[in-house]
Amino acid sequence: MSQANLPHLRRQPLPTMYDLPSETVGEPALPDEFHRFQADLMEETCQPPTYSPDQIFIACDLYLYYDSRHPLWYKRPDWFLAVDVPRASQQQDLRLSYVIWQEGVPPFMVLELLSPGTEEGCTRYQAVTLPQHRLWIEELQLGLGLWLRWYDAAGEWVPTAQERAEQEHLRAE
Repeated sequence: MSQANLPHLRRQPLPTMYDLPSETVGEPALPDEFHRFQADLMEETCQPPTYSPDQIFIACDLYLYYDSRHPLWYKRPDWFLAVDVPRASQQQDLRLSYVIWQEGVPPFMVLELLSPGTEEGCTRYQAVTLPQHRLWIEELQLGLGLWLRWYDAAGEWVPTAQERAEQEHLRAE
């Protein structure tokens, strides 16, 4: 007997971001002011020279569906970066969630910011000592430094838009 004749063995199509929940009402641990500030700073200064800006997708507190064998399993990381993934260019392209089997690319980096709610009762987090409080990421040609701020190959902090405007203003004077 062929698999086509056995309905329970037929392969069902995997759900897309439109089929999966994108938020849970009343879910705890929504971002606080620090999380928002930190995520915004990381997003604004994450400018890897090895990737075009339209091939970088950054998300904060977006559902991340990661296992096609368990399509309802998800995480909601504080911040993640996917490269070689087109950034949404139009309103209808905006992601409701990030579904790895739909995107075809897993996140390059996922960060969870430690907070009292995450820290309590969790023994899986361990402090890591970094030389000069910096971590160089060769594939991005960027490093992540203290306070989770990106720096370039010269060791200089990648400036924010406000810092760039101030530099231009000083140059103009």
